[in-house]
Amino acid sequence: MSNLMRITYTGKNFLGWDDETYRAILARETGKRSALDCSDAELERMVRYMHSQGFAPCCQSRQKAKRG
Repeated sequence: MSNLMRITYTGKNFLGWDDETYRAILARETGKRSALDCSDAELERMVRYMHSQGFAPCCQSRQKAKRG
């Protein structure tokens, strides 16, 4: 599983989306109902959308903490 897929699954849980909601949003953002069918660019688009909804991937917050 790619890192981007892990981030989307983490974001799904963080945002409290059920499977139906997640797949509907994934289809709207990428045109596909499964993350396994998505390219890296499509998964990046999904992560950007999740970020706009309030999800901050843990890796970014850890990197900011190390810098500060």
